[in-house]
Parts: sequence; C-alpha cells; structure tokens
Amino acid sequence: MPAPKFTPEQFLDAALAKVESKSIRAWAQSDHNRPLWLKLAGNTLQKHGDAASTDGFAAFVVLSALG
Repeated sequence: MPAPKFTPEQFLDAALAKVESKSIRAWAQSDHNRPLWLKLAGNTLQKHGDAASTDGFAAFVVLSALG
C-alpha cells in the first residue's frame, strides 16, 4: 500500500482552508478542538486513504460546528 498523500495535520489544514467561515475555522483550530479534529482526520485517512475528500471533511467540520 503506498504512503498516504496527507498526514492527518495536512489533511485537516487543507480541509479547513476550504471553510469560508473565519469563526468556524477558529473554533476548529482552538486548543480544545484541534486535537479532536486531528484524530478524526487520522481516522478518515485510515478508513478512506487517498480517496478521503478534503471537501467532504470541510463540510463535516461546518456541520459539526453548526450543531
């Protein structure tokens, strides 16, 4: 199996770059939330590999923030 295209941190950062809301990006990157999002990004990459979508993950972040 080839090495993944992204590390969890790179994947999260690429997804957050697609989030238009400055406040949602700040929320996701807070000291409390960033470790949780990194874990979820890692889980997503493990499950989907290179097929993992930064667009889909960005939408997941936004939907989670909106509750």
